[in-house]
Amino acid sequence: MNKKILVVDDNELYRHCVVKSLERQGYKNVIGAETGKEGIEKAGMEKPDLVILDVILPDLNGLEVCRQIKEIKGLKVKVVVNTGYIDAADIGKALTAGADNFVSKAVDLSSLCKLVKKLLKP
Repeated sequence: MNKKILVVDDNELYRHCVVKSLERQGYKNVIGAETGKEGIEKAGMEKPDLVILDVILPDLNGLEVCRQIKEIKGLKVKVVVNTGYIDAADIGKALTAGADNFVSKAVDLSSLCKLVKKLLKP
């Protein structure tokens, strides 16, 4: 699949697992970023179709990263908030920041992969 996916997560092992899971699903162009600033830069340069975004990052809040990515001119991107710490209030904040969907972090990444497939359907 030619869709480009950016995974922004400071946990190197989790980020690696997400990238590898998506590659096993047939996505050929999956890139990672460790910080919010790096994620914003890569979103601007790489023009991904989808961003999978952690909320708790070492430099910026993921919701602020979401807002900034959504404001990049000429970029039409879907953002999935992927965090282990989300409640009803956080879901509302994520949607207000421009997130298209959210999913809890889990050991089994099948839910995330299914959501990615759904969001990237033509």
